[in-house]
Amino acid sequence: MRLDSGNFLELSRQVRGILDDAGLRETKIVLSGDLNEYKIEELLTHGAPIDMFGVGTEMVVSRDQPALGGVYKLVESRPAGTTRHHMKLSEDKVTLPGRKQVFRQGDGGRTVRDVLALEGEAPGGEPLLADALVEGRRAAAPAGLETIRRRVQEGLAALPEPYRRLVGPDTYPVLLGDGLQALVKRLRRERVR
Repeated sequence: MRLDSGNFLELSRQVRGILDDAGLRETKIVLSGDLNEYKIEELLTHGAPIDMFGVGTEMVVSRDQPALGGVYKLVESRPAGTTRHHMKLSEDKVTLPGRKQVFRQGDGGRTVRDVLALEGEAPGGEPLLADALVEGRRAAAPAGLETIRRRVQEGLAALPEPYRRLVGPDTYPVLLGDGLQALVKRLRRERVR
């Protein structure tokens, strides 16, 4: 049974009662219609007998940030075989120089922090970035849906509850690697000269 408008809490209770009274206890109730994580959490908190949720619009984009801004900023170039690092130092916009890798650090199966480091640094932890394309070709076969689902579930399970809270989550710590910090300081000094 699909419900897509109205007072979802009351309607789902009424429908569940009608279905159960008719001996249709195996019939599932599916809810759709402008759903997001906050509406779903509220319904579940109030005991709505809903089996599945169909989320569309707000799964693709969020109401508070409906577009993902993508701006190219040069962070490294290699003219004539040398490496040059670039960093934007505008008052409101600072970029971090150099090729980077993100390392996820944990303790006892729990995620503790991420470290953004220069490529080649080894601050410990699991490297998260991998090449998607190499010389215009896929670097690896795409992961299957079950592999992606398992990876997401494992990642969420390893993330401590304070960072997973829907309302008022703690800020997840992301640190800069020592080499990246040193490069930023050097480029700032050179810029001042």
